[in-house]
Amino acid sequence: MSDSTGPRARGIMIAVTAAAVAVVASVALAVGLSGDSDDGDQPVAEPSSESANGDPDSRASTGAEELKSADTKVVPEPMGGQKAIDALGDDLARVAERHDMTPDELRQALLRDDDLRVTPSGTLLYADTMTPPPAD
Repeated sequence: MSDSTGPRARGIMIAVTAAAVAVVASVALAVGLSGDSDDGDQPVAEPSSESANGDPDSRASTGAEELKSADTKVVPEPMGGQKAIDALGDDLARVAERHDMTPDELRQALLRDDDLRVTPSGTLLYADTMTPPPAD
């Protein structure tokens, strides 16, 4: 067995570990941006089965509620950057509201972060690409 097997194996192990840490961090950040945390710091508006006047049929729908429908697609496929902003159109404000952001904050985040994506259902996620380690 040659002496280069040890350092090469360590290099591969370090690269795999770094990739795993990056994936875990991306998932944690995506979960944090989804607005689905139950940490109690932010009030969460839950849709009611009744309107303010007690009539369940006269309930007004908000943009965030409309995005909860499985049939609603705000973009045709996961996308980011200016392409996502253009595809969202008027839905940009509703997606931003769903994630406790202003439309301008979401717009700036999409332009600033190449890994940030909007899914067809209006969820924000990070699509982090892993670069393979250089060959020895």
